[in-house]
Amino acid sequence: MGLIMTLFLPGLGLVLKANINNSARELATLIRAAHDEAVLNGRVHRVAFDLDKNQYWVEVTDERGFLMRTEEQTEAERKLNERRSDEEKEKHKDPFQLATLLTKKKKSLPLGVRFTDVVTSRSKDPIKGGMAYTHVFPFGLLEKTVIHLRDDLERESTLAVSPVTGKSRLFQHYQKEAD
Repeated sequence: MGLIMTLFLPGLGLVLKANINNSARELATLIRAAHDEAVLNGRVHRVAFDLDKNQYWVEVTDERGFLMRTEEQTEAERKLNERRSDEEKEKHKDPFQLATLLTKKKKSLPLGVRFTDVVTSRSKDPIKGGMAYTHVFPFGLLEKTVIHLRDDLERESTLAVSPVTGKSRLFQHYQKEAD
């Protein structure tokens, strides 16, 4: 049994390392595609991260005058929405829908890989649970975003997204902030 474990565990480590690196590259590709699509179509996009379910996807809005809310405004809207009737909720629903050109459905991180946190230019502190968003604007800019991933062997990767180009840099460790 010990011999099998000594042969199996290093192989598992390599698989998990490949998973975390592939996940970071997939995220980078998707964010860049959202950037390009926003510029081409003139519509605001956002990359959504569900940190509790370890899922991500791209959304788009048709609202031309879309304004981003602060964390405080978002929380106030959430509390107000709890008291609204179903009819009022329908009037005030989120203007974003799944961008099916980029993501047909929500994507899950591979088994053994999870989000540690996401930091955006709008968040004061790292977002460790719930939803996080990176907004991508039609004129080519997006929120500065740093995504931290961790695997079951506690290895970490950081994906730092440039707010000007939409390109990402991958670090093989936890990088608090990247230039």
